[in-house]
Amino acid sequence: MAGKKGSKASSGETLEIDREAYERLEEARGEDESFSEVIKRCVRPRQTAEEILRTMRRAAVSPSTLRSIEESASRRRRNAHQTKE
Repeated sequence: MAGKKGSKASSGETLEIDREAYERLEEARGEDESFSEVIKRCVRPRQTAEEILRTMRRAAVSPSTLRSIEESASRRRRNAHQTKE
């Protein structure tokens, strides 16, 4: 697998990375996995705000979980307000 370093992707593109990034990729790579496969597995495409909202609408959240979230957010707001004074 060491021979894959610096090799061209099937599209003909090359990617230059520093030593630390290379070592992290190498560590994350499975036995028969290419660097492209590691990147695709580890780096997810960004979601649009619309996609995130659609996912959130489908999520089933219990009333007690919603109360806990609101209580936590209220505490954070109070704490943030107190530190500014």
